Amino acid sequence: MSNEQGIFKALLTGLVVTVVGGAIHTFQNEIKRCIGWELGFCPITSEITYAHGKYKGEILNSQPHGNGVWHNLDGDHYEGGFKSGKFNGIGTMTFSEGDKQQRKSYRGGWENNLYNGKGTLTYLNENRVEAEWKDGNYIKGVYIYKNGDRYEGNWSNDGTKKNGTGTLTYADGRVYTGNFQDDKITGRGNITFPRNKKYNDAKSYDGNLENDTYNGWGTMIWYDGERYSGWYLDGKRHGYGELTWADGNRYEGYWQNDKRHGLGSMIYPNGNRESGTWENGKLISSPSPSPMP
Repeated sequence: MSNEQGIFKALLTGLVVTVVGGAIHTFQNEIKRCIGWELGFCPITSEITYAHGKYKGEILNSQPHGNGVWHNLDGDHYEGGFKSGKFNGIGTMTFSEGDKQQRKSYRGGWENNLYNGKGTLTYLNENRVEAEWKDGNYIKGVYIYKNGDRYEGNWSNDGTKKNGTGTLTYADGRVYTGNFQDDKITGRGNITFPRNKKYNDAKSYDGNLENDTYNGWGTMIWYDGERYSGWYLDGKRHGYGELTWADGNRYEGYWQNDKRHGLGSMIYPNGNRESGTWENGKLISSPSPSPMP
């Protein structure tokens, strides 16, 4: 039996032809002739051993082309499409445990060995990115945390930290839209809350934040209609601010550690007013009445 007849028989019976190292060049022309295609595509399972790993799958012109499986000595493993010896099309890469970027796997589109098109990158901590990619770079998408939180927005240049504007949707129903800096909520933003005693029935906050907490001027609104507009420090009312309760009572004045502290006035719906100096939420002194003329 000639080489040509033997390879043709292998194609018909589904046998595996193993090509190792330089031997692939010996069979290339025979494979093309036995199929009878001028294009030279060989839909046959072949194996190539490299210095750094192995490939098993379809070949064209002595290179991986079509569907196949590749792995290297470091433990990286790829299964999917190839074109001219490179990852191309849809494929899954499982990374070695020692991956410097802490990646676990990538499933999606490839072009010239780089992420391209839609794909999901999963990290060792089970966080994942579902995104559009171009030449290996993140274009847009959603970062999904293991606990169910989701982030959609801008990232630092190295892709490791939330930076710029974005929306963070928490698994418990809170939604923050605004600015981030070095992975922290910092700058102007808006938070909406689910109705929950955990958040003291707060409905929304709009204003300035720093390091994930209220800092600077902001407005907090509660589900019962209560409303505060004023200054915050480290998450607490601090400085001048105005609080209107659901029953219509209103305080205008200074705060410290979330309590009325300093000069301020309580104004009641009937028009009565209490003004003076407050300390830890209590009025401790009122101005002396002006002398009669």
